[in-house]
Amino acid sequence: MATGRFGADNQFCNAGAPVAGTVVNVSTSGPIRIQAVALLNTTAAVAFLQMFENIAANVVLGTTVPDMSIGLPASGGISFPIPDGWLMGGLNGLSIAGTTTSTGAVGAGIQVNIIYGG
Repeated sequence: MATGRFGADNQFCNAGAPVAGTVVNVSTSGPIRIQAVALLNTTAAVAFLQMFENIAANVVLGTTVPDMSIGLPASGGISFPIPDGWLMGGLNGLSIAGTTTSTGAVGAGIQVNIIYGG
């Protein structure tokens, strides 16, 4: 696979449907080095992207504490490069979910684009 602009080899993009109240895998093995992130809240209320250093099958929204939670304003977005990379994922990979609170279980739609390398 060709290396992209940020030196990353992979991309997670949910262009078909927003990430919402279901936990989805970004990577299912080992840590990843995130090089860039673009997020768009598709709801008219504040939303949070919860990030878990574990695969989706091991995460229970509202019970499993996220390793990171990124807040987004109503109908707003954010994008940022991470020049030195941001190591996330632990030994079991990385999963994400969009919710209405930073640690909750009620879904909120978020369009997600994550560029990463191994």
